[in-house]
This record gives sequence, C-alpha cells and structure tokens, in this order.
Amino acid sequence: KMNQTTETLIKSKFLVLLGHLFLVIVLYYTREDNIYAGVKKDARPSDSEFENAEASMLSCLSFMVGFLLFELAVLFIGMTINFDSVSIASVFFHGVGVLALIWFYLLNWNYLVIWYIFAFGSFIPFAVELASVLFTRLIFKLRY
Repeated sequence: KMNQTTETLIKSKFLVLLGHLFLVIVLYYTREDNIYAGVKKDARPSDSEFENAEASMLSCLSFMVGFLLFELAVLFIGMTINFDSVSIASVFFHGVGVLALIWFYLLNWNYLVIWYIFAFGSFIPFAVELASVLFTRLIFKLRY
C-alpha cells in the first residue's frame, strides 16, 4: 500500500500534467497573438517572417505535447510511481512551466520566449522521467 505522501504526489503530478497539456492546446489555437508580438507590426500571415515564427512556435508546442503524453503514459503505467523525488521534481518544473505559460498567454509575450519555457517546464521534467524509466528498466530489470 502506498503512503499518503506518494498518493498526494501522484495526484498532484497528474493534475499539473493535465493543466500543462491544456495550456499547450490553448496556445496552439491562440498562437497568432504571440507571433505578432515578435514580428514586425505590418507582418501578414503570408510573409516569410510570420511563417518562420509560426513554424518555430508549432515545433515547440509539438515537442511539449509529445513530452507531456510520454510523461502521462509513464504515470499511467506506473513505472516511476515509487520515486517520490522524481514526482516532486516533475510537479515543481511543470508547475513553474504552467505559471510561465499562463503569463505567456495573458501578457502576449514574444513567441521565442516559449522555447525557454519549454526548456525549463517540459524538457527538464521529461529528461528526469526518461532517466528514471531507463534506470528502472536497465538497472533493476523490472518488467511491467
């Protein structure tokens, strides 16, 4: 049986991952505001500068969705459910990422800022989760 701390961490991790995924989906549909914040004022959606900015933002959002879905899958499988330190790190980094994405959305930050948010709020927790999965599979040879 899991202790109370582990149960709370798993619930928190699930909620923060869903919140992060929800915000990324919202940003997908409202990305033009952030793109216009980073390109010339008279840019049109057909301009190459706008298209490059949109491609950059879509790439980042796609990576975020992929990493979040991986982490949700690992959570549902339960491979790292007993690593409280991994869950704490995940909740912290995703929580900061969620707050940054809220500010990014509300304040219409430049589209390039999303890459910094991605690095801190998505890539680091993904790397920690991936390392813990590999640690579990390779070192302990656990089967799930």
